[in-house]
Amino acid sequence: MLLVLATLCLAVGFIVFRVWIYQGEESAPVALTALPTPTASPELSATPSHPSTATPERPRPDEYGYVIQRVRYGLHPDKVRVVVDLEVRGLGPAEEPKYDVETTEDELIVRFDFGGSTVSLAPDHPVVELISLSVSEESKAIMHVQLNSPVRLDHFVLDDPKRIVFDLYPQ
Repeated sequence: MLLVLATLCLAVGFIVFRVWIYQGEESAPVALTALPTPTASPELSATPSHPSTATPERPRPDEYGYVIQRVRYGLHPDKVRVVVDLEVRGLGPAEEPKYDVETTEDELIVRFDFGGSTVSLAPDHPVVELISLSVSEESKAIMHVQLNSPVRLDHFVLDDPKRIVFDLYPQ
């Protein structure tokens, strides 16, 4: 009961204070109007009556697909392993990363179907002299591995994280 009485006194005191503050000011009367009652529009509904036929806009090439994140190598007693780590952008393509391999006696050339950045590595190994990655005019990455001797090549793709592995075995 005491709490109700205190609340009532505060409310009355606030009203008296407001009247006293605004006593000397003239103000225009304020007209109160009712807001219109919202009605449902037949054109707009929360659930469309027919499926949408709009196709989503295809993302830009730099927003999806593969991009070379880095190139690294490992020196083993029987081989040199070159690993190309890939970044998958967007949802990622459904197919495996595409690349073409060309070998000669003194060079391995890999042309990727996606981009990357410029890299140059010089492993201290009798088989591999230099590993370099460049970007073509079409924004496609090209890896050159300069060889000191002929090699047998194995290459494959691994997941989690996505990467392409090149094993170079001396002949």
